[in-house]
Amino acid sequence: MNFNGYVVKNSFIHRMNPSLKFLTVCFVIAMIFIPFGFFYQSVLLVFCLTLYFVAKLPVKKLWNIIQSVIFMAIILTLVNWFTYKGPGVVFDVESKLTFFGLPSFFKDDNIHTTLIGNKWFVQGSMYGGHWLDSITFNVQGIEGSITLNSKNGFIDLWTINGNELILSNGIKVSSSSDALFTKLVKQLSNEDSVLGKLRYYTEVVNINGEAHFYAYFYRSPWYGFSSEAISLMLFVTIKIFLMILIVTILTSTTSSIQLTNALEDILNPLRFLRLPVTEWSTTIALGLRFIPSLLDESNRIMKAQASRGLDFKNGNLKDKVTSLISLVVPLFSIAFKKAGELANAMESRCYNPRNARTRYREYSIYAFDWIIFSLSCFMFGILIALATILPNPIFVNVFGIHEVLAIL
Repeated sequence: MNFNGYVVKNSFIHRMNPSLKFLTVCFVIAMIFIPFGFFYQSVLLVFCLTLYFVAKLPVKKLWNIIQSVIFMAIILTLVNWFTYKGPGVVFDVESKLTFFGLPSFFKDDNIHTTLIGNKWFVQGSMYGGHWLDSITFNVQGIEGSITLNSKNGFIDLWTINGNELILSNGIKVSSSSDALFTKLVKQLSNEDSVLGKLRYYTEVVNINGEAHFYAYFYRSPWYGFSSEAISLMLFVTIKIFLMILIVTILTSTTSSIQLTNALEDILNPLRFLRLPVTEWSTTIALGLRFIPSLLDESNRIMKAQASRGLDFKNGNLKDKVTSLISLVVPLFSIAFKKAGELANAMESRCYNPRNARTRYREYSIYAFDWIIFSLSCFMFGILIALATILPNPIFVNVFGIHEVLAIL
């Protein structure tokens, strides 16, 4: 059983008006992509899973969704592994997040949180790399080397005072900030290190009315991994799973005819612009209808090819590409054949979307449908207002450092 086909059950979600159901799902999808963090996503996950089981949908279908999302999570982990080598750093975190109370992990100056002046700095974890405990560099016009020590990797390089730079050890330098930092990075990059390539984060932070130029220098080899990669993978994977789950609930509790009528009702105002609303709704509904059919056909082809000795799982890359071609070619052939049969069937029944058509069944809107739809609109409005009015994303202290890294 695939995860897109209509499942005949008797639940209030099945009986809900298809137009309001479609709009409610659109609002839920929009709420999924509001960046409020893991706690917010967990609440949505519980809500969507509750809807799934209230709709009496089979557990096997849910397991198929989970399997596909796990595979996607593995791909995202590999991509993030090569993309995000650093631990994830947030300078002056309190100016970037709206807190519901000060998080407990900020109360202690530990490896993940650093108090500099009156500002909190946050960093994730590194696996295979290490931050620089101090940096030593030469500045033109000053004899000898200058050493600046870091605090958990964070280094206060200099204070910007007009055109003058004041290093954190009090030495004044008449140089531009960009030129001095470029020279510093070039000098540090030329130093050999078994810990890998030099990398850094930088930001200007306002402390007590002064603009401080902060940096976080670290070295990470090619195999380095970080908590930032894990946080981003989980953040994106949960959103994808929620989106697939809510769309599956829609397509599993709404037949193709109901989807066609729902889309036609929703797009009906566009008729005043003389747009082909009926053709659009029919095309979208047919596309949704044939997704599960083509998936079933692909499973049949794979079983038929396997019975003839074709192996889809083992072999080198060339063998797998050849096996994939043997699957794609007959699948395209079947898809075009089904499209032709459908066109002939519609033509033999004198189907013309431009003619005035009546409906065999009218879908009434009951009070319960309006309540569900109104609640979704209300929740969406509140979340949009919070995301718009509040200057920073909301942070709830449940998942700790990973939630901070994922949001920011």
